Amino acid sequence: MPDLIEEKPAPPTPPNKLRDGLLAACLVTALFVVGWKWQHTSAQAAARQAAAQQNSTESKQPANHLIGSTSPYLLQHAHNPVDWYPWGPEALEMAKKENRPIFLSIGYSACHWCHVMEREDFESEEISKILNQNFICIKVDREERPDIDNQYMIAVQMMTGSGGWPMSVWLTPDLKPFYGGTYYPAKDFKPLLQKIAALWNSDPAKVRLAADQVSTGMKQAMDATTRKTSAAIPADSIAKATTAYLSSFDATNGGFGTKPKFPEVSRLRFVLDQYRRSHNPKLLALLTRTLDNMARGGIYDQLGGGFHRYSTDAQWRVPHFEKMLYDQSQMARIYLDAYELTHEPLYKEVAQGTLDFVLREMTDPKTGAFYATLDADSEGEEGKFYVWTAQQIETALGKADAERFAKAYGVTSDGNFEGGRNVLTVPVPLNAAQATALAPLRAKLLTARATRIRPNTDDKIVTAWNGLMIGAFARGYAVTHDERYHTAAVRAADFLSKTLTKSDGSLLRAARQGTPGTVPGFLDDYAFAADGALDLYAATQEDRYRKQAQRLTEQMLRLFWDKDGVGGFLIQGPSGAPIAQTRSAEDDATPSPTGTAAQVLARLAALPATPDQTPAQIAQYRQQVALTAQTFQPLLVRAPAAFPTLLLAWQSVKTK
Repeated sequence: MPDLIEEKPAPPTPPNKLRDGLLAACLVTALFVVGWKWQHTSAQAAARQAAAQQNSTESKQPANHLIGSTSPYLLQHAHNPVDWYPWGPEALEMAKKENRPIFLSIGYSACHWCHVMEREDFESEEISKILNQNFICIKVDREERPDIDNQYMIAVQMMTGSGGWPMSVWLTPDLKPFYGGTYYPAKDFKPLLQKIAALWNSDPAKVRLAADQVSTGMKQAMDATTRKTSAAIPADSIAKATTAYLSSFDATNGGFGTKPKFPEVSRLRFVLDQYRRSHNPKLLALLTRTLDNMARGGIYDQLGGGFHRYSTDAQWRVPHFEKMLYDQSQMARIYLDAYELTHEPLYKEVAQGTLDFVLREMTDPKTGAFYATLDADSEGEEGKFYVWTAQQIETALGKADAERFAKAYGVTSDGNFEGGRNVLTVPVPLNAAQATALAPLRAKLLTARATRIRPNTDDKIVTAWNGLMIGAFARGYAVTHDERYHTAAVRAADFLSKTLTKSDGSLLRAARQGTPGTVPGFLDDYAFAADGALDLYAATQEDRYRKQAQRLTEQMLRLFWDKDGVGGFLIQGPSGAPIAQTRSAEDDATPSPTGTAAQVLARLAALPATPDQTPAQIAQYRQQVALTAQTFQPLLVRAPAAFPTLLLAWQSVKTK
């Protein structure tokens, strides 16, 4: 970080601050994938509590400029004393006109530390006064604007060596970042704001020079992702990625590495695909050990179905309790694929439990589209909705049944969670008879749990995540023949076509309560929606879904590919980025948008020619997969394991 402030307050490490995944950002060197630190903290306020807080705040504070937003996250801040603006022409032009720096705060509705910073900083009259007098304050929902989040996350990582949410960035009026961090407690935030404001007022040239240095570094890093190369992808890239996964496999508990543990489904899908090709027993062991232990762990909701975000321990016992739509889609799918491969009944049961959970709790009954997230918190406590004391179970079931249930689901008087409470797990695998006998007890506890105050639901409809879920339900229908899953996939696909598709065929990013937003779609929206349409076509053989996938693909090529047929741009057009356009292909919490786009092209190329898909077009699709993979050749050489989805697409066209 440029040496602007004498002392940068070090934000305290939150209790559940995490390090997650690989990001091919190439921040300073801009040459290879590096491990990056992702503070994936979370937890929304509980629904009733949030409503009460908002009503209380509304009675004291008039609305700021966020009041007209469709984002639940922005609406949570609409009555802060901070004079927030959404990202848009009004705020950006005001910053230039008044020559004031911008304070940019980026978060999302499910972010626990975003809410902490709101309570400590943004609801403070004293801090808000400093912000309002010295800065143009802009609030961004990273789920609606991943473009802005991506650009300034790179800046924060360059300046601090790590990143996370809430992200706090200070920009010049021309949008160049000069200072940044994540969560700041009030005792650090107030003096930091005063120092930055004083420096801007006394020596703006020094600030602009620092901003120019950061922006130059960002452009160099991002330009490196757009350079073309004629070098071939090493033939052993698949083998190297496979070896890396086997090397990091936790043979005792499943998964990769140690705590905290994320499911990393893109890796598991790669492993499953390579097992189908090679029948390497080590790959099957990796897959089944991981799926078995997750299914029996606390990361899987043993009563209600569905998966929590990640495990805080190596054994998958105690999760971070947030439930994300994109996790449900990926987890349901990998269990369905594993069931097809192994015919293990547990995998089918878990897949159906996850799909049924989404139908019950994450589906808009009016539109059929799927909600974004369920919070980790209720009544201000993480996991309170999901955990049990031994006494609570005895009260709900009676002494004899409680003892039987406790033995099967690892319940003790001491508990495995805070305050003597228990996250339900299955320490010893249950046979079919045992599971059947315990089913009425699980149903009783689920009914009892339903009387508790529920976690909040972020009812935003994200196009990309709905595309993933459509694909999962289509696969669920193909594997189980459950008509409910077919209906769910079709309803959501119709919503995307009718509500989130503009008259010119382009997509919008998100909607809420049936009303589309205004932000144009990003690469992941097109790639995931097209992939979901192809899954529906595979499950139903209805040609309208093949045509829908092809239309979305043609739009995607027009918007995110360059004139040389190389793709991977995350944002539409070179003018869409605040600093510079960038490509990315690494997998993260969701599959790589670039890798998924390449897989869509490969899937279309594998279909028989039709009047609206000529042999020449099929050949072009195959060529674009190869060109796109080749664009990331330097990164694939250095860290192929970061790109499982792209590698699978490349392998599918390379071997034909």
